[in-house]
Amino acid sequence: MTIRTAIVGPDSLTVGVGGGITALSEPPEEIREVGIKAQAFLRALGVEQVGYS
Repeated sequence: MTIRTAIVGPDSLTVGVGGGITALSEPPEEIREVGIKAQAFLRALGVEQVGYS
């Protein structure tokens, strides 16, 4: 599991900000949490946050 990790490739940057999903997880809340975790990381990199994938 990667948490707040950047993997730099020749033409790409992959940012891992996920966490653990449990049986009690609610998908919309997990997606919101990923966005919150990514926000500061992307801002530090000078990247505008557009969406999730």
